[in-house]
Amino acid sequence: MVCTEIFDVLYKLLQGDGDVSSGDTSLLCELFSGEQASFSFGTQSQRDIPEKMPFCIFGSIQVYPLAKIIALLDQGHGLLDRFLIVVPLCLRPTPASSTESRENLKQLRVSSFTDVMSNVTDLLVVPQNFTFSTEASQIIKSMEEEFICQINEAISSGQVPPKSKKIDLIMRAALAIHIFSRVTKALLEGDDLDSIPSEVSVDHLEAAVYNVSYCEMQKSILSQFVKDVVSSALDPPTFCPTISDIKTGLLLFPGKLVTYTAFRSSGPRSLRSTSEEEGTTIYPASVIFIGHPDS
Repeated sequence: MVCTEIFDVLYKLLQGDGDVSSGDTSLLCELFSGEQASFSFGTQSQRDIPEKMPFCIFGSIQVYPLAKIIALLDQGHGLLDRFLIVVPLCLRPTPASSTESRENLKQLRVSSFTDVMSNVTDLLVVPQNFTFSTEASQIIKSMEEEFICQINEAISSGQVPPKSKKIDLIMRAALAIHIFSRVTKALLEGDDLDSIPSEVSVDHLEAAVYNVSYCEMQKSILSQFVKDVVSSALDPPTFCPTISDIKTGLLLFPGKLVTYTAFRSSGPRSLRSTSEEEGTTIYPASVIFIGHPDS
């Protein structure tokens, strides 16, 4: 799924009915994991999605709606971990550099990404299996062992274990870079490419590690920024008053005689829920806390 403005697509998928449902969050998580999914509509027959179905949502978005999407994705269900977010350095070219770039593109065999993606589609009409080279497999194994050690150390020390889909994203990005690079190189050199090599090299894996790490860093910065903005806009949490708070409120209350009714109506707002038992139990020596006349 490719969209120039991806906000509307994701927003509709993530919209739920409050406590009734959570939109298509669970469906998106299942598609990412390659699980089989089925759903039905009231006016249509049941639809089934087979396992290991290739699925990708790709698009661009403005910064303001991106903050809203991140807030919806970051709800603790791990959906945000399944997305890569990148903010490119989009410098505006000068007229001279734009003209030079157009002239250079005219001299190439490939004029647009449409040619590349069209060839990729034609080559992958029949499903093809891909594997990592021996060296690339060793790197993936080392990353998995390191991540498992981090989880075990966190559990042993009583901390929250880390959660991440980084290794899955790296493997998928490596395959995408492998396919895209092979097809683009063949088109630029004018070679006929009957099939894509099935082995993903270590160079493509290292390129994926670099790109995914960069995207994860930007996603972390944006997520923290959104959390700071949201937390500053919310009212501070109200905590139950402590014994010290009640004593301070009684001492600062005007007059030597403090009645329960006066304290409930004119005392500090955070202490107006104080019960008679709390007041008569912890009152200071210089303050008399009197309840209702009939008590």
